[in-house]
Amino acid sequence: LKRLKSSVGSPHYVAPEVYSPPLHGYVGTAVDVYSLGVLLFAMSTGAFPFEEDLRKCARFRRWERDPGPWIFGDDGGRAANACCLGEEGRDVVMGMLAVEVDKRWTLEDVVGSKWYRGG
Repeated sequence: LKRLKSSVGSPHYVAPEVYSPPLHGYVGTAVDVYSLGVLLFAMSTGAFPFEEDLRKCARFRRWERDPGPWIFGDDGGRAANACCLGEEGRDVVMGMLAVEVDKRWTLEDVVGSKWYRGG
């Protein structure tokens, strides 16, 4: 498994570890899952989960301290727009957006989820 060390990507989609990678680098697949979580969130709500560069975003700082379903409903009408995801879909997005890499869902977790399987 190759670890990456370069800092690239569009600010809204970049995983937190890309901004401050550990000395040994970061895992590209985990970063990709995070970015896909941002995409899924944006497609289902019409807004980004974090409105600016993570290094400056107060909403992201709150997410770091208290990840939870509040991300879908505390501003901008996101809760109404996220209803198409349902509780299981919200759990998938929250797992994909986990700040800690070892807690972040993998693609296998997503594909194995009840939400993905349509059940």
